[in-house]
Amino acid sequence: MSATTLSTAGSVLRAALAERGVMAHTDAVGMSYAIPLDPATPACEIYIRAHLSVADRNTSIEHAPAAHTGWTVFLHDRDGVPVGDPLYIAGDGDELIDCVAESAAAAAFIADWLNSFRS
Repeated sequence: MSATTLSTAGSVLRAALAERGVMAHTDAVGMSYAIPLDPATPACEIYIRAHLSVADRNTSIEHAPAAHTGWTVFLHDRDGVPVGDPLYIAGDGDELIDCVAESAAAAAFIADWLNSFRS
């Protein structure tokens, strides 16, 4: 995968997730993705049920991969409310980091976390 063939940091992450069999749903405003803890969750209910949210520390998932500052993953409870500290966080929010490498790391973390949770 090359960041030059994908137009946004979000598309780089989604490609990395897809390689691991994880489907991420967009919030339709470019702020985050949601990954349901129960794969049978209807798309229209993901944000109001238990899920992982993935957001960029740069306030948007739609910026260029070269402007990537790190992914953050939060757990949300059965009502869709965030629980505790981030499960995964990369970067400091200011420094640029390699989007392809960090997206692969975040996707691996998410896939492993989901596999553990669902086992």
